[in-house]
Amino acid sequence: MKANKIMRFGVIGLTLGTLFAAAPAAMAKGGDVIKRGSCSGAADWKIKLGTEDGGKIQAEFEVEHAKPGQQWTVRMTDNGTQFFAGSKTVNSFGKFTVRKLAANQTGASITIATGTGTFKKGDIVTFAGCNRVHPETKADTGSLQQFVVTADTAASPLPISPSIVITGATQNCAASPTNGGAVTKVGGNAAVYGISLGFHKDAFAFVTADLVMPKGVHFGAREVMDGISLRIVSQYDIVNDKFPSRVDVLYGYKTIRAQLACRFANN
Repeated sequence: MKANKIMRFGVIGLTLGTLFAAAPAAMAKGGDVIKRGSCSGAADWKIKLGTEDGGKIQAEFEVEHAKPGQQWTVRMTDNGTQFFAGSKTVNSFGKFTVRKLAANQTGASITIATGTGTFKKGDIVTFAGCNRVHPETKADTGSLQQFVVTADTAASPLPISPSIVITGATQNCAASPTNGGAVTKVGGNAAVYGISLGFHKDAFAFVTADLVMPKGVHFGAREVMDGISLRIVSQYDIVNDKFPSRVDVLYGYKTIRAQLACRFANN
């Protein structure tokens, strides 16, 4: 009779989302994260996590120095959601390996399960398991990050802003959304709000540029007031016996620091 061992990643503290985001273990070549430990008896385990194309985490779990022929039950979870469960038999060298991809959703669009209703551009939503981090220390604040839906949609993927970033200098979330977790509209599905805007002057930029002054016209002038450059030009129209004038401004605008602005919802 073959002995049976059970290995659950959650039990030994290797939930993938947490390990990959915090990366307390050794960093391997190419940015992979590796962590090692000992099982009961003489067996040792190793888990290696790395990103694959398409925004997924590849988890590679390996056991060495186990008893040949021994059967192990392995369960892998990502933020509490199981993505692999199966049995592996130790080979004659005392080893076995499990490789599996887990969803690791990041970026400006999130794959969601289809449901009832639609999302409208401007809706504010949260994702289960996706907490915001402190902008400097990157510590988990324990509060769900809020996202704005950027386009009307009734299907997956859901376009959002800001993008979900779980590593690096621009990290804004402690982990990716929980697989199968709730997508919640702030205020409830039927909430309708009046929206006001509060912002610091450094949140946005509005700039104007001086337009060229044409020659050979009856009148032309250009003035700058409160940082806005305006030009007026007048010229006689001999065909229609009119004296048209036009006023022009060349301008541009951009959000520079979105974190310095917020929307106030009221009903």
